[in-house]
Order: sequence, then C-alpha cells, then structure tokens
Amino acid sequence: MKNVDILVLCRTSDEERAMLEDWVATDEQLCNIIYVDGFSTSSFRKGIQKLKTTYVLVLDVTLAFHPAYQMVARMQALEEANAAIVYADYYEEKLGKVTLNRLIPYQEGCIRDDFNFGPVKLMSLAVLREWAVWESCNYSFAAAYSLRLFASRKGKIIHLPEPLSTKKE
Repeated sequence: MKNVDILVLCRTSDEERAMLEDWVATDEQLCNIIYVDGFSTSSFRKGIQKLKTTYVLVLDVTLAFHPAYQMVARMQALEEANAAIVYADYYEEKLGKVTLNRLIPYQEGCIRDDFNFGPVKLMSLAVLREWAVWESCNYSFAAAYSLRLFASRKGKIIHLPEPLSTKKE
C-alpha cells in the first residue's frame, strides 16, 4: 500500500491539523488530508469526491488523535484480504491516565448502530465511491452507519487486535 488519503469527518483545531499535517509529511504512504464537517451523507460525498488514492483512512475523532508507529503499514490487511474496512484497538488518554480499548471483532450480519470501530478505519475508496452513488437518503448523522452496512456487503470487515492509535481528551 503506497498511497493513502485521510478523510477527517469532524471539526479540528489548528493544533490537530498541524499534527495531521506533520504525520502526512513523515509517513511516505500518506498523501492528502481532506476535511469535511460532520457525519451527514452530503459531508461524506463532498469528501469522497476529493479523494484520489486507492485506500482511505477515515478519522472521526473530535479529540486529539495520535497514530502508532507504522499504523498504515500495519493495517495492510485491507489489501491482503480484499476487505472493505479494517479497524484496530486503540489507547485512550483521559486526565493523564492511559487505558487500552480492546474492540470486539465484527460479526457478519451485525446491524447494531453503536458498534465501536475506534477513531480510525482504513477503507477502500472504491467502496466509498460506490456507496456515494448508491445511497439515496440524505442522512444528517447516520451516513457512517449506512456506509458500514453497505461496506459489509462489499467485502470483509477486519479487526486488528492491536492498538494502532491513541485518542486524547
């Protein structure tokens, strides 16, 4: 995997934008950062139109995000398994205390709307684009859920049982 764009689905501070830009500058696999405001269908579509790479890191954190060393390379299961989504465990730092959030493996057919995929997911741009054409509803907040259900019909959803990022409050 050599080219990965980042789609940021939330408002970010100048400090968070600077951190993301530094990350892109130091990771040879990352290309562009596309910022959109919110989780609506129209926000997703605006972002998807600007993406240019085969794979996309989708960030939906509103707090500071810090990737683990070689996070993108370690998420290469997407390419190897023809997966639609890859997600991983993560650390969460609150009030100076760091805890490990072990996520549960996705089960085929799961329809719960509160499934925790963590703060970052690696997705196929082809699946994102296909969803953007297919989805006829203009959701205000449920676009991510619609996309996840759509993606689960297009490929595997793979959980990597290792922490690949830290979410800070």
